[in-house]
Amino acid sequence: MGSNSLIAIIMNYVKRNEMRGTRLESHVDWQIKTFWYSLIGYIVGFLLTAVLIGYFIILVVFIWHVYRLIKGLIALNDNKPIQA
Repeated sequence: MGSNSLIAIIMNYVKRNEMRGTRLESHVDWQIKTFWYSLIGYIVGFLLTAVLIGYFIILVVFIWHVYRLIKGLIALNDNKPIQA
């Protein structure tokens, strides 16, 4: 997660009200949840790297994050709302 994620989350919060009632509303909510859960996961993983399990947690969070991004992109490409 880098500066692109930070820019994306800010844009999602700014544009969230404009997306209400559209198929994009679910995508905005999906991206916001993905960002916060991933951030928490990365922080926990980083804190636990001292006992080595943190590296595993970081790997799992990364895979989950990529999965959610791909799932969202596929739904967006198909012009469908994202299904949780």
